Amino acid sequence: MHSYQRNQSIFELPMDHPEFVLLIDDDRITNYLNERIISKLYPSLEVVVKNNGKEGLLFIEALLEQNRPMPTYIFLDLNMPVLNGFDFLLAFNKLGLDSSRTTITILTTSSNADDVEKINLLGNYSYVTKPLTNAKLTAIFDSNLFSELSEVR
Repeated sequence: MHSYQRNQSIFELPMDHPEFVLLIDDDRITNYLNERIISKLYPSLEVVVKNNGKEGLLFIEALLEQNRPMPTYIFLDLNMPVLNGFDFLLAFNKLGLDSSRTTITILTTSSNADDVEKINLLGNYSYVTKPLTNAKLTAIFDSNLFSELSEVR
């Protein structure tokens, strides 16, 4: 079941799926392609799409208010209208959520060293340049699994 829809409501919440991915990007074609890649490789993951940082933040806040599970993964673009990726991260960090439960990966066209430095100041986030590929997605998920397994030992 995939939740990508052209006119998706900001407050449309996923079913009580224990693991889901939140894509936050203003480019609808990128969202469509990324959802297809994720769904093809990991068909059990629910995918929710938001078109800018504000929609993403409102969605997270709605999940909190309704005591719903947080996304397991967030793929975040940096350059978006309304609320960009940097401002989203600032607001997200203020929510005080357990960062070990949600992995945020910056997925952007920018390879600007200043952007990378700014992201590193905001927290420990993966930084991947677009396009998302099968290999990049697998590496992101595998590295997260590896860190979870090493914490258990």
